[in-house]
Amino acid sequence: MISKNFAFYLSKRGLHRLHLMQNVDAIAVVNNHLGDSPNLILDPFQAINGAAEIFGHKRKCSLDATQHPTAVGGGCVAIAPRHLGKLLFDLLATEPKFRSISAAMLDIQVYGLLSKLCEALPMSFTEHPLRRWAVDEMRLRRFAPVSLHCEIYQVVRLIEPEERNSEDRWLLNARPDFDDWTLAARHGSGHTNAGIHFLWERHTEASTLTLIFPNEAPENVRHNYIQWLENWPGGVVRATQIRVVPDATNVDADLFALGISTDEMVCCDINAAIRLWSDFSIHDDGYGRLLITAGDVGDGERGRIVQRVQELGNYRNLALLGFPVVQHYGPQLDQLEHRLSDHARRVASADDDDDILLNVLADISSELELIRSATGFRLSATAAYAEVAADRLAALDIRPILNFQSLTDFTERRLVPASRTCSVFRQRLNDLANRISNVMHTLDVRIDSRIKAQNLGLMRSMERSTQLQLRLQTLVEGLSVIAAAYYLVGIIAYMTKGGAAAFKGGTATDMIIGAVTVPVVLLIYLFVSRLRHKVLKETGDENTRV
Repeated sequence: MISKNFAFYLSKRGLHRLHLMQNVDAIAVVNNHLGDSPNLILDPFQAINGAAEIFGHKRKCSLDATQHPTAVGGGCVAIAPRHLGKLLFDLLATEPKFRSISAAMLDIQVYGLLSKLCEALPMSFTEHPLRRWAVDEMRLRRFAPVSLHCEIYQVVRLIEPEERNSEDRWLLNARPDFDDWTLAARHGSGHTNAGIHFLWERHTEASTLTLIFPNEAPENVRHNYIQWLENWPGGVVRATQIRVVPDATNVDADLFALGISTDEMVCCDINAAIRLWSDFSIHDDGYGRLLITAGDVGDGERGRIVQRVQELGNYRNLALLGFPVVQHYGPQLDQLEHRLSDHARRVASADDDDDILLNVLADISSELELIRSATGFRLSATAAYAEVAADRLAALDIRPILNFQSLTDFTERRLVPASRTCSVFRQRLNDLANRISNVMHTLDVRIDSRIKAQNLGLMRSMERSTQLQLRLQTLVEGLSVIAAAYYLVGIIAYMTKGGAAAFKGGTATDMIIGAVTVPVVLLIYLFVSRLRHKVLKETGDENTRV
């Protein structure tokens, strides 16, 4: 069958180092793109014989892992289980293209590839590409079992995007010895035969690192693991040392050994009769201290309860990161609100030019967007973290102890006001954006009304001009009648004089004028008609092009 964890995939981005540490039964690495995955086949004969599970390639090769345990050729690798680690690390060390490894981790494409590979197995159904991703997602963040007497070190670090590569290298190359090591895209674990456990979880913007030492672990052995933890890339948001004791018999001595101050100490009972003590302060070595009793549960359930306690503190600190952001940008938001109020009064008074008012409003809107872009992610994260912290607080079923503040009192005393302040700040940003939109709408309406009034005045002016032109045209036409009558009478006179001269012996001039009058009138008529048709034709062509 396919590996219980996941199959390694050599994509065009290269084989990621983190994928090399998986403890799998058998695997094949296909040196091709994801689009070539339909050509992958399972060799059932080899699997049935139990020799190895081989993913061959239809076009390129078919290898027998029993005869070629580390064979590489033709675009595929077939590996017997006992040779898996050696071959992959040899590839990493010898192949030039593997020396510069992308920091990209496992993504949905890999799960899609696994789904296609699984189609070769004798299943009675077709898997959805995201099925295995969903199953793995539900199995993330499982805490290691916590024994009756142990110490836990946990560090939460904010990892910037440019630090992720450094984290990958530190996780793989600098780690101390573990007898068992399992690593995936967003989580990993390791443990030794001496009982030391390590857990790594990658979140959206942070990583959580946990070391669990049995009580009998020597100090010199612990030192290497703790140094590895403390030198991890990224900034520490929370660092905690937890001591788990079987019962509260020697609680005073344990509190003194941990340096927990009793003046501001938190003490309460949580799930499964587990009692917790802490002052939630940062000690000289940079760690906070918690002391808890083992309670009446097994190691696995105790580990889950400790995980709830730690997630409450981790998400509480992450949620509080938004409060300094609000304090920093709060005065700027106050100024913008005052400027907008003053601007709204100026818009209402209509004493200033609308263009000036519009430019000022655009400046206010731009400054608001700068604040929203600078605070949006952190405030959204604060809301999400605070909600998760509240869920963990409710899940712990906290019962207070007389004369001590409980975990609920300590958490809600500052987390609730801080998260509400952040929520109010987000609401103020949204309200201010809506107010800017309303003022902008008012100004737009006024400008639009002014433009409409100007257009109406222009249309009325054009109408008056048209009426005046019509009157002038009427007057000109009336005068044209007089001119036409005058010229017509003249033409008739010339023709009459010409006819009289022809029959009664008039002068030659009168005869010539009478003779040319009719041809000249005809020529003028033809010229005007031709010119008119030409103008109409040109106007028609221009209208057609438009």
